[in-house]
Amino acid sequence: MALILRKKESGFRKWYQENKERLWEKRRQRYAQDAEYREHALEASKKRRRGERSLTTPPEEALLSFAQAAERIGRHVSTLHEWRRKKLFPEPKRHNGRLWLSERQVCLLKDLKEKVCGKRRWYMKTDRFKEVIAYVRDNWD
Repeated sequence: MALILRKKESGFRKWYQENKERLWEKRRQRYAQDAEYREHALEASKKRRRGERSLTTPPEEALLSFAQAAERIGRHVSTLHEWRRKKLFPEPKRHNGRLWLSERQVCLLKDLKEKVCGKRRWYMKTDRFKEVIAYVRDNWD
């Protein structure tokens, strides 16, 4: 008797299969009616054909991906996402749906880790915590 394992489909894939005709029709209408959208779509298509557009190319001002930054400061990516959710630092730049940080921002996150998120965080006074967060935000850009 053979055991057959099937890969579980994601919820989005199922939703997309059910709604793709409606989405295609919406895009077709927007392409036909919106000249700015049409120009943008044509230019993007030309760039893709020439190979100029890469999804993983970071913006010029940011050097490190969010995962690379987490590795540099010695924390897991989920920890950085938690800090971001708690608004311990400003929102990083986005490019093609990914988060990118500059060297300076990574250094600020290292300071945040050392001064605030150490082993004895609960001993730190609230005023000092707010000071460090304010320092990071003031020097972010």
